[in-house]
Amino acid sequence: MAVGAKSTHANAIVERCGQWLAADAEIDRLSLRWAELDQAGAEKESLEARLKHLHRRQAHGLEQIADMHAHDLRAVAGKLVVVASVTVVDG
Repeated sequence: MAVGAKSTHANAIVERCGQWLAADAEIDRLSLRWAELDQAGAEKESLEARLKHLHRRQAHGLEQIADMHAHDLRAVAGKLVVVASVTVVDG
């Protein structure tokens, strides 16, 4: 039932959560690549800059997600997935 819902508000939350999770996956991927580099260089500096940008974007996105009210199951599920991802990192 929730999958077929046409709630614009829920779509906004789900989209925002998807963006947050995509950034989280990219942070993981870039962090692993950064750790593989054994010396400073152009790629490592580029990765550091990208990681800083993604961390700032995620922090801002998390604030937006927290401020959004989930009114249907899809929105609740989106928010729960983000919370689960945050708690894995933060313990």
